[in-house]
Amino acid sequence: MTFPRRIIHYYPRFLDHRSGVTESIAAWAEMAAGAALTEVWVAASPTARSHRDAERLQELGIPLRHVPHFGRSGRTYLPRWRRSDLGPGDLLYVHEGWVLSNVAAVRHARRVGASVIAMPHGVYAPQVVEAGRDLLRIRARLERYVLRRVHAVHLFFPPEAAEVLAVAQAQVPAGVFSNVPPTIEADGRWVGDGGYVVWIGRFVVGHKGLDLMLRGWAELPEPRPPLVLAGPDYLGGKGEVAALVADLGLGDSVTIRDSVSGYEKEQLMIHATGYVHSSRWDACSMVLLEFMARGTPCLVNSTVHAATTYAQAGAALTFTDVSEFPRLIPALTSDTTLGERAATFMQAEVSPDALREPYLAWLESVG
Repeated sequence: MTFPRRIIHYYPRFLDHRSGVTESIAAWAEMAAGAALTEVWVAASPTARSHRDAERLQELGIPLRHVPHFGRSGRTYLPRWRRSDLGPGDLLYVHEGWVLSNVAAVRHARRVGASVIAMPHGVYAPQVVEAGRDLLRIRARLERYVLRRVHAVHLFFPPEAAEVLAVAQAQVPAGVFSNVPPTIEADGRWVGDGGYVVWIGRFVVGHKGLDLMLRGWAELPEPRPPLVLAGPDYLGGKGEVAALVADLGLGDSVTIRDSVSGYEKEQLMIHATGYVHSSRWDACSMVLLEFMARGTPCLVNSTVHAATTYAQAGAALTFTDVSEFPRLIPALTSDTTLGERAATFMQAEVSPDALREPYLAWLESVG
């Protein structure tokens, strides 16, 4: 095997807005950039818009390359690549799924002799598949076409393999490498003196399990510890949460905040006594990774892929039902070593130093 001469992350919507996907792409591009020429290909012109992950790539000297596309959105994009744009020795990453752009990209890459890796970012979760309303099974057939023609899939946790199998209806070679948390400086480590528990994310009630979180909080004896919910609204989700807070009589203990970033976000994270990750499903939450890397004690819904790995390592508490909150919330805020175990696990298992060598060896085996 020889290492790829070029690694290309293809995500047409990279510049549309910052997300966990763009943060993940930037991290994996950085991981490989020292070993091979690495680029990120997008549909919009890099001069037209930007965000923090795009700026991170610029600081690292990783090109954001604008490639022509038909269409005006993620659902309608189709790449207009020349045959010479890709070739033998190139390794193309396609991100997420259920879009025509990935179908076209994989087909073109295989035709010109490039290698292809798919990184699903959780889009094969049964809840996502069911929400697709694919009555004629057209999207399912196209996605099966993609997965059966990639050389490998890059997964974050072992349970994802079953989801890929269900969509591909065939075994697909996989590498399992968790997303990498940001580097935490000494003054960004957990302090835990704020007296509140926190949740940070988009206000998507069903996906993020915010109804579970609040019903669990209603189970706690009074006086309940303060709970801070912070993040951007999504399709009216913040209003749904506010209504549920009122219905459950939690107005005295729950605070709803707008999005936080930079220094404000860091301060909210490090002074919280704990973090509750209530999502019903996700691939590999960057927010959860960051809390754990800071050394913040974390309580994680057992249904997410990360839960088993973190629980077995003693790096997080997990819950299967919100009736457990009266026992687990006090444990979360009183275990003096839980956050330390989380930070130690992150450094030993999912830091750049821990992952770089095995990850690059895997890329070489694929390419």
